[in-house]
Parts: sequence; C-alpha cells; structure tokens
Amino acid sequence: MDDLTELDRDVNKYTVFFPDNNSEEVYRETYRDAWSDRYTVTNAGKMWIDMMNPGVDKGSALARLCEYLGVDIADSCALGDTYNDIQMLEAAGHGCVVANAEEHMHAHADWLAPSNNDRGVVTVIDTILQAQKAA
Repeated sequence: MDDLTELDRDVNKYTVFFPDNNSEEVYRETYRDAWSDRYTVTNAGKMWIDMMNPGVDKGSALARLCEYLGVDIADSCALGDTYNDIQMLEAAGHGCVVANAEEHMHAHADWLAPSNNDRGVVTVIDTILQAQKAA
C-alpha cells in the first residue's frame, strides 16, 4: 500500500519491506527514534521493519499461547534468529537461537541450535520429544 492514511481498518502490526536489504540502517536512523515511544518497533532481518501496537510482540504472543494452553511459560521453548524474536526468546523458559542467527542474538538465548539450513528447528523438537519419551 502506498499511503497508509488510506487504510480503513484497525491493525495490530504493519511491516515495511526494504528490497535493498538496508532495513537495519534505516531502523536505527529513522524508525526506532521516531516511533518507539508510541509503538513496538523492531527490525525483522535485513529486509523488514515491524511496527506494532504497544505490547504486541512475539514474547507477549508466547505468554498468551501458554496461558491459553495451560502451560507454564517456564516449560516453553522458542527458537529465533533475528531482532523481532528477542522478546520471545527472553520470555520462553528455554530460548534457542539457530546457528545462522547474527552473533548479537546469542545473548538472548540459552542454547544454540543447528542452522535453519540444517533443520535446526526440527532437531530441537526431535530432541525434546526424545527426552520426553525417555522420561
């Protein structure tokens, strides 16, 4: 959409696409400082910036999902690779970053999973399921 003022619906999130892979630079220079006092603003990799209503992020979504399912969030596991996963990784009882995540993401998780290219998410899920079977 070229003009967001033409939007006639309530939204919780919109995403801006940067085909030149420069969203990280634009995020720091423009979006974070201009909008973060009113919205949750995050960089979602090299091509995306997400802007959401306050309190809307993957961490709050995980908390709501756990509450709905009756699961203690301390028993949850989340995997991520970029900025928009930080709140989720920190909210989860067990946070994992995949090996192809940027180095700065390692500070937000307890575990390192294999790369997405090496089926890292499936490897973690299989490991959890095997541990459950053995218990």
